Amino acid sequence: MAITGIELSARKNKETLDFHGISKWHEMGFTGKGINYLVIDLDEGHSSDVRCQFSRVSPDSMVMESQIRSTIEDGELKSCDIVTRQGERLDLQEFVKKYDIHIIGQSVGGKTRSPLIDAYLKETGCVLIGSAGNGGRRGTSGIMRNVGILASAIYLFDGEIKREIYSAIGDDYLDFSVLHGALHGTSFAQPTLSGMVALIMSRYGIMTQEAIYDLFKTICIDTGEPGFDTRLGWGVPILPEEMELEEEMKHTLELWLDKHTYKIDGVSKNTDVAPTIINGRTMTPARLVAEAMGGTVGWVADERKVTVEWEDTLPEK
Repeated sequence: MAITGIELSARKNKETLDFHGISKWHEMGFTGKGINYLVIDLDEGHSSDVRCQFSRVSPDSMVMESQIRSTIEDGELKSCDIVTRQGERLDLQEFVKKYDIHIIGQSVGGKTRSPLIDAYLKETGCVLIGSAGNGGRRGTSGIMRNVGILASAIYLFDGEIKREIYSAIGDDYLDFSVLHGALHGTSFAQPTLSGMVALIMSRYGIMTQEAIYDLFKTICIDTGEPGFDTRLGWGVPILPEEMELEEEMKHTLELWLDKHTYKIDGVSKNTDVAPTIINGRTMTPARLVAEAMGGTVGWVADERKVTVEWEDTLPEK
């Protein structure tokens, strides 16, 4: 009996979630809650498809769709703005701070982009994920190729991992390979990988791009040449039920005396109470430090007591 297109799409979407260990994480309650994802795209239809693929992987993350608008004059970046589908326009870095963005995904082709824009993106401190491109042997064409982690596309044939023939190969700008649900193109490998990043950070805490990259290398099926190869990158990541994180993957909190700005993993944020020196002692905001290290701060009014509860996880922003 023939199956309908809807049924086939449902099978492909389930295959992606099951194969990468995503379904098991959903069953354990890890669904991306608290992680915010920004899609930068060129048109609404493509952007919506990217958003849908991401949301299948990380259903409880917040997703915002946007385009990027920049102005460069005399070799200087004059503006680099995010424009949302709702019409809001704001400087990229201000937008990231306002909406507490953790991951930026871009499934757009084009080998060249000003390094000034790349540097401005990098300064956000977000994890940047891009698509490798659909150029096959012509090489990667994803616009994130100089600054982000690139995803290529695979499919399964009788349980064996195969590279999609259109998926870019042939240079060093290729990192990991993933399934892409019912939609075709490396454009939709990107949100699969981004969604897996969101699941990891919702479970273990916010991480830097470098830490995520190193972590993914440890959970890959290496299907090509040992280590990195130009067909599948480092391999195909599978989420294990448990992961042991290296010490360097944990968080860094930076505070300065009498300044209301602090940094978590290099990302600037603001606090109402600044660290200061009182009677020769350095005093820091207890709530800020506790919450940055994964604690939950409470107040017991009857006893006039502050409590801090800890979970066995890495810190969350």
